[in-house]
Amino acid sequence: MYVFENIDLTSTKKLMIRISWLFTMICGLMYLVNLVVPFLQSFDTRFGIATYSFGFGHPAQFALTAIVFSVLRIFFSLKDSERMPYIYLILNFGLVFVAGRSTSIGFYLCLLILAIIFPYVKRIPISFVVVLGIVFLWLSWGRIMSQFMGDPDEARGLLLRTSIKIAQDNFPFGAGLGMFGSNAARVHYSPYFSKYNLDGVWGLTKENPHFATDSYWAMIIGELGFLGVICMLILFGLVIAGISMHLKNEKPFTKVIVLLPFIYALLTSPVDTVMVSKSIIIVMFAILYMCLYIKKTNEKREET
Repeated sequence: MYVFENIDLTSTKKLMIRISWLFTMICGLMYLVNLVVPFLQSFDTRFGIATYSFGFGHPAQFALTAIVFSVLRIFFSLKDSERMPYIYLILNFGLVFVAGRSTSIGFYLCLLILAIIFPYVKRIPISFVVVLGIVFLWLSWGRIMSQFMGDPDEARGLLLRTSIKIAQDNFPFGAGLGMFGSNAARVHYSPYFSKYNLDGVWGLTKENPHFATDSYWAMIIGELGFLGVICMLILFGLVIAGISMHLKNEKPFTKVIVLLPFIYALLTSPVDTVMVSKSIIIVMFAILYMCLYIKKTNEKREET
């Protein structure tokens, strides 16, 4: 915020809209062509259809990018009092659905509902927030259960459950940095994988530790312990409070939209890879962009 605070980003609005349309149209065209001439590599099968990452390292990263572009379009509409881009939002929902991440689909449906009601209400009732939460949980419940209570051989669920055991055995500081769930623990294969009988699980073996970094909270719980978890939760709370204070004079809906990318990253962190991948940079810069856009827009309005 301090480094970029003097940069005027208000003139980039048209460019951002064009980039968002370019992203959506290229990915949509790629999918349509792939139906006739298959050339995209399928990641897996969800909801009876093949899912794709469209060149991203993981479908979750692709879904996040589509969500961030949609959030930016809603943000422009709210800040500049323009019509909601419903056609664009629906097209992007199709892309998120093709990515096949149930948590992303649930979040995007809630985003669509918010975009529909934003122009017609002055504030969001608590009951409506509860309904959105139920919708998100309902759509993501199968994924959540598979991680925490499901298949005993499922890597991500094992990481989460084992991290709690590690935190209990190494109370309150955990196993230490680079020992579990992080890239360092994967590159320099940690002895904790064999100690807790994970070295025989596909994706967590020494020869193929591909899934060893699949859970952000497994890394935090296992390496930093319960004390580290508390510190991280406080840090996340301070980040949200800091952004809210920066936007203290903005309408509640604008605040919600600016915070949505970060909220999405937090909500999906137990069951998705956003927080443990380079995708978190997209979240950071999207929020930074919206905050700086608001700052310069308000300054120009005050001058006139």
